[in-house]
Amino acid sequence: IAALRAVACTAPLQDGLRRCSVCGAAFATPLRMRDHLGGRRHCTAVAMKFSSERSLSSSPIDKEEARKIFESYSTVPLSRCRPEPPDVALVKLKNEGFLNRDQ
Repeated sequence: IAALRAVACTAPLQDGLRRCSVCGAAFATPLRMRDHLGGRRHCTAVAMKFSSERSLSSSPIDKEEARKIFESYSTVPLSRCRPEPPDVALVKLKNEGFLNRDQ
């Protein structure tokens, strides 16, 4: 799970998602999804889905293998989800700096 958490921060993520189809988590705002990907609940669900389809070896998983697992069991399923347009707009505004509290 630690290897999955390490690669989660650089995994692609579609803007505007508020519900995780991998582990079932739901958020009040789509701005929380990025942090969720690297969390224990999400990475445990990814590991469980992977282990249910393949036998796990006792050897540690390297970063490249973790990236492939995360892509197959998290990135691809999440890319099939359709976000709501207002949620996409909120994330875009945040990313462009329009929602900074300093202003």
